[in-house]
Amino acid sequence: MKIITRQFYNYMDKMSKEMTYQEPFPTSTKCPKCKKLTKLLMLIDDDEGLLSHQRPKNVEIWPHDCTAIALYLCTNCGEMGVEWNQA
Repeated sequence: MKIITRQFYNYMDKMSKEMTYQEPFPTSTKCPKCKKLTKLLMLIDDDEGLLSHQRPKNVEIWPHDCTAIALYLCTNCGEMGVEWNQA
């Protein structure tokens, strides 16, 4: 599992395109609460499929393979958002 947590010399921009299994993650999204722009805070690449092996009983939606997760922070209200995809 890889975790990227800092925007340093455009490293987060680069990794938002590389640490994904489908389309690149946007570097900002719209906050679900106040509708202002959020900033990409953290990227998580579960390239070992660790999350897929932690599926609880009786759930319908759960990652079934390697998973990439992007966490976003609204710098206006502090709300967190997430985007994810899988292999």
